[in-house]
Formats: sequence, C-alpha cells, structure tokens
Amino acid sequence: MHDLAENHDFALDEKMRRALIERIERGIYFFPMATKRSISAAHSEADVDATLESVGQVLSEFALPKSGH
Repeated sequence: MHDLAENHDFALDEKMRRALIERIERGIYFFPMATKRSISAAHSEADVDATLESVGQVLSEFALPKSGH
C-alpha cells in the first residue's frame, strides 16, 4: 500500500509553498488546486501580463534539468 507520508517530497512541497508566498507578497495570488480559473473585467492587461510572467518564473524554478540525449 502506498504511504503518502513515506513517499511525499517534503523539500519540493516546501519550495513550492515558498514560491507561492513570494507571489502573494508581490500581489499575485495563485490558488494551486484544480479549481475553476477565471479572469474578470477587473483584471487589466498589465495584471494578466504580470501574473503570466510570475507563473512562468515559478515554473522555470521547478523545471527538470534537460537530459543530454
């Protein structure tokens, strides 16, 4: 039987949580769960651009190293 506590990557989890906290401190709130995502009329094009840039930074921090194949 799979034991989540035994197999959980706590270091990766902590890194992700820290990255999300950094985004919140910059005014960008990203809820990392499979829920409905939406953009309202209250979001300007600059808001959307800033969010996409920030999410791109987070994803690049978690990118796996490219193999030499």
